[in-house]
Amino acid sequence: MNKVYVYLFFVIILFLFVIFQTTLFSPGSLGPLYIDLTLIVVVYLSLNPEIRGGVFFAFLSGYMIDLFSGASLGLYVLSRLSLFVIIRFIITKIHSDLFVLHILIIFFSIIYEWIFVYALFNIISDMSLALTPGFIAVNILINTFIGYICFVIIKEIHGKLYS
Repeated sequence: MNKVYVYLFFVIILFLFVIFQTTLFSPGSLGPLYIDLTLIVVVYLSLNPEIRGGVFFAFLSGYMIDLFSGASLGLYVLSRLSLFVIIRFIITKIHSDLFVLHILIIFFSIIYEWIFVYALFNIISDMSLALTPGFIAVNILINTFIGYICFVIIKEIHGKLYS
């Protein structure tokens, strides 16, 4: 399989996920829920060391979310790149294709993302975010469930493209 098609596939997936994330799933449009689709692509790319250029896609994901969401430029870039590096480091120590491991990595990635963005937003911005533990817990669980479904779909499509 030509690697150009694989890279093109991930650029298209990222672009579509950014469009969905900043329009249909933007904060407030689903009530208290915020679905982070591009995070799942970053997690998928970091779990697959055979895909080269994952750092570029992590950067692109963060940059596109920063641009289209109106967040401080660099907020999501830093969070996605750091998350990519952390997961890659973990995967070099533990390599497994277990269902439970993928769910745990998605779960803890979402927790990391919330903590990272919340902390940086409070440092950069004059405003304070009032997030309750219940709000965060519901969003983490919903994002883990939706994230794993997206993860499986991306894995299937990528597998078909790669074969």
